[in-house]
Amino acid sequence: RAQDVDTVLRKYADTITAVMKGLTDNKGVLDTFQGDHFTATFNAVTKAAAHSRRATVAALRISAAVASCGFELETSAGVATGRALVGNAGNNEMKKFCVVGGVFTQATVLERLCRLYAGAKCLVSHKLQSDLETFVHLRALDLVQLPFADKPSVVLDAACEVTPGDDDEWLYLVDKAEKSDAHAQTNAVFKLLAGGKHADCHTAWLSGFGDAAAW
Repeated sequence: RAQDVDTVLRKYADTITAVMKGLTDNKGVLDTFQGDHFTATFNAVTKAAAHSRRATVAALRISAAVASCGFELETSAGVATGRALVGNAGNNEMKKFCVVGGVFTQATVLERLCRLYAGAKCLVSHKLQSDLETFVHLRALDLVQLPFADKPSVVLDAACEVTPGDDDEWLYLVDKAEKSDAHAQTNAVFKLLAGGKHADCHTAWLSGFGDAAAW
């Protein structure tokens, strides 16, 4: 529906504020934004331990925050990790901080793929799985040949953060997260499939799922 310019600009400012807070809280740096498209880096400009987890958590929190900014937008995000060339590049007339490498392209593709999977808001590559599974509920969705990848790999939906009690010890936290993960068996089947262990995948499927509705 039509909105006056001042209202749109206010909501846009609120959206940018929500994005910036989600990033700065997780040591991310906003690289560029154009319209409703934002690009951010982690561990490129500023050192950030556990940068894969920080990037995913930032994406989830930004998605939740943007929902209250008034635009009624569906958000999507893609998170990838890998080596890249970072630094200022350009010529005498124009220079800009750049991230050059397959990791940038993969994140872009993952963001676009969100639209193909119902309910997915943040897709991550398989490289992030081991770093995330204790802190984020993951759901394997597909095997995809990402750009610059040697072979198809598992693409996962980062559904939401794990929310343990404040007093939980780390080892108990891990065990608790594994037992409460409704997608653990699906993720295990996809991991076998990605590794080419088709017979084991078939066995795990038959033992774990009664029908396709379990997906």
